[in-house]
Amino acid sequence: MHALGLFVGELHSRLDKPEQKKIASKVEESVEALSSLLDSLLDISKLDAGIVIPQIQGVDIESMMRRLVQDFDSVAQRKNITLRIRCLKGAVLSDPVLLERILLNLLSNAIRYTPPNGTVLLACRRRGDNFSIEVRDNGIGIPVDEQENVFREFVQLANSARDRSKGIGLGLAIVDRLAKLLNIPLTLRSAPNQGSTFSVSVPRVFGVDELLAEQGLPSITPMPRHDRLESLRVLVVDDDMLVRSSTAGILESWGCYVRVAKDLQEVKDKYSATVFDLVICDYRLPDGDGLMLADSIKDTCEVQPAFILISGDTAPEILQATNERGHHLLHKPVRPAKLRSLMLFLLKKRDGSIQ
Repeated sequence: MHALGLFVGELHSRLDKPEQKKIASKVEESVEALSSLLDSLLDISKLDAGIVIPQIQGVDIESMMRRLVQDFDSVAQRKNITLRIRCLKGAVLSDPVLLERILLNLLSNAIRYTPPNGTVLLACRRRGDNFSIEVRDNGIGIPVDEQENVFREFVQLANSARDRSKGIGLGLAIVDRLAKLLNIPLTLRSAPNQGSTFSVSVPRVFGVDELLAEQGLPSITPMPRHDRLESLRVLVVDDDMLVRSSTAGILESWGCYVRVAKDLQEVKDKYSATVFDLVICDYRLPDGDGLMLADSIKDTCEVQPAFILISGDTAPEILQATNERGHHLLHKPVRPAKLRSLMLFLLKKRDGSIQ
């Protein structure tokens, strides 16, 4: 599934004929639906096992919201849904991966249950010392007596036919658990035929720019940010030939300069003197694991590349070891959009755009 999703993503970006793109889009939708089911089952099991540890830090909320809207724009267009954004500049104090997962699930849910020609809005507004981040839709709405039930596992009020393209009813259950884990209030306002509004309240980070603005002074010019991935030097390490090929293919279609290796020894033999901006490594390798490579890079490289660990293993000790070293772990199958999003985030963080 991991390799398949990356191959389909690359294929779609390389086709130019409308009839070819139409078929590729249908395949992409099917892969996306299956990946969503697997992701949801994995997320709920990790949260119930209590192995998810929040990494609290300052998060650029405007960048996150715009990235999410960009990722969901094509999905909304396919349903002829207008996707809008109303955001503010500023930062919040939260776990960037978990907060993005909350908003991703809320947006996905809103688009899924809003009928064609409807509207979905992702909005942010100040509420005292917090930012209230809202996902609104003008869909079918939720009766008051059912509003608590929608946060339970496998509950789908508007899917009596069990249409699997509408998921399996875990999205809001995951949102509820993540909000409790991050200790942020989650609220729902809805009524039948009047749409729904889900919102979370996240603490604001008061930075230098806000203090200067209050005094009427110009803000500090931000540092350059990575908005694209052209010429990025990436090393992909995986013992599965299909995964190496599919990952390299999607990265090259984004303009990256890619090198691959099948194990730790090949990395040492071929690339010990090569400088990379990013390393994407599978956890289990024939002669060790990805954390061993990360530790080796930390000890030997003057300029530290960003590091992404990918695994199909859900053992809690792997997640704990990854968190202790400060790395990001993605579980297979990884969607191209999710991989690209994390790459951009890590590169901004490394360059100092995100503190």
